[in-house]
Amino acid sequence: EVAADGAATVTRLGPTSTAGAAGTAGSEAPDADGTVALGVRELSSIYLGGVSATVLARAGRLTELTEGAAEHLEKMFRSPVVPWLSIWF
Repeated sequence: EVAADGAATVTRLGPTSTAGAAGTAGSEAPDADGTVALGVRELSSIYLGGVSATVLARAGRLTELTEGAAEHLEKMFRSPVVPWLSIWF
C-alpha cells in the first residue's frame, strides 16, 4: 500500500484454495485501489523500468483486480531514467 506522500507498507495476504492470475498462488484481494495480480517476471520488468504496468496488462501478463490498478502501479514505479547497461558482456 502506498500513501499519498509516497510512504509504503506491506501487508501479507492470506492464502486461498484457488490459483491466482499469471501463475501466482491465490490470495485474498484487499478492498483497496491499485490491486493487481502479477508474477515475479512482470514485477521485475516494472521495477527495472523496461515495461510499464499498463503495457503488461494489455498483453495479459498482469491482471487488474480493481479497475485502474495498472495505471496506479505504473505511476508508483515511473522513472524519468530509461534502463541502461553501460557494459557489454
